[in-house]
Amino acid sequence: MNGFATVNRGKLFAAENYKKGTRIWLRDSEKVWIGGELLDDFKFNSRNKVQLQDGQVTEIMVDESKELPFLRNPNVLLGCDDLTTLSYLHEPAVLNHLSFRFVKREAIYTYCGIVLVAINPYANCSQLYGDDVIQ
Repeated sequence: MNGFATVNRGKLFAAENYKKGTRIWLRDSEKVWIGGELLDDFKFNSRNKVQLQDGQVTEIMVDESKELPFLRNPNVLLGCDDLTTLSYLHEPAVLNHLSFRFVKREAIYTYCGIVLVAINPYANCSQLYGDDVIQ
């Protein structure tokens, strides 16, 4: 995967949706994915400035033959119990969501519809299975 929307997603998420302030995902060599926000309306074959989550400003250039960056979910959805409630369900969104739930909320279980996703914490989780939970 090259860090941009999958094949034919451009038809669903046209360049017109990428306005100033649009939140996107970009590939990162250290973090795998890093969130950013467009500082201007997106234009093909032009340098588009993006402010990354860490405060740095970078530029991306996408020609019309390439796919657009993945869109980020609204913050209001961050941490929800079920991945199917996300507006955008793709690799960076799922990874970010599971990471947030595990690191910030210490939640090792997340649903994706009827499927239960469990993250192995490699730690004692006895507090998850008290008598009240077992009952």
